[in-house]
Amino acid sequence: MVPPDPNDRPYAGYIYLSFTNYYFSKNSLSSYNFELGLLGPSSGAGFMQKLLHQNTPSSDLPAWDYQLHDEVTFNLSNAEYFKYLKKEYQDLILNYNIALGTVDTSVTVGLSYRLGYHIKDDFGIAPIKAGFENALSLHNNKQFSFYFYASSALSYVVRDIFLDGNTFQDSPSVDKSKFLAQVNIGAVLEYQGYILSLSDTYLSKEYSTQEASHGYGSLSLAYKF
Repeated sequence: MVPPDPNDRPYAGYIYLSFTNYYFSKNSLSSYNFELGLLGPSSGAGFMQKLLHQNTPSSDLPAWDYQLHDEVTFNLSNAEYFKYLKKEYQDLILNYNIALGTVDTSVTVGLSYRLGYHIKDDFGIAPIKAGFENALSLHNNKQFSFYFYASSALSYVVRDIFLDGNTFQDSPSVDKSKFLAQVNIGAVLEYQGYILSLSDTYLSKEYSTQEASHGYGSLSLAYKF
């Protein structure tokens, strides 16, 4: 069996349980998140992917035998959002996030601008990340709404277990970047509780041996009740 490239992101399976409390006011939002997880073979991620490849016309990935070791993980985080320039057709949202734990220890600051028709009294679409719902909303307003948005964030990363490797054992790892930049652009349509969102996300290099920065697109459909 050929081991994976030591200069590439380590293989890692991860399963977690997340608890989040939200506190809303007219122009601000606070969230407090606790995450308890299991990293490594016992997470079942490798098994599930192998099962998928065995039952679809695709090749197996034997490098799972080199994944990060079993480890129980925890993480705490606090995010704050502040809304400015609040109008029916636009708003500006500043935010920061502080994370501390064995999975992620980092500080992030960011901003988001929305422009459109009948923008809801919420805090926009959150990225796909543990501890956040798809829509950071104060209530379920069923009126029609459509807007474009652009957001950016800068993070200082002290620890990322998926790049640094296991906390208490020797394991595969890469030389991570301390500073990360992220840019999102997208559009959101809401009606009768349904939220359809389309977005593009661009990320700077996460580790020194990464060939280039990368990005991905996402399409999501949610329903609030």
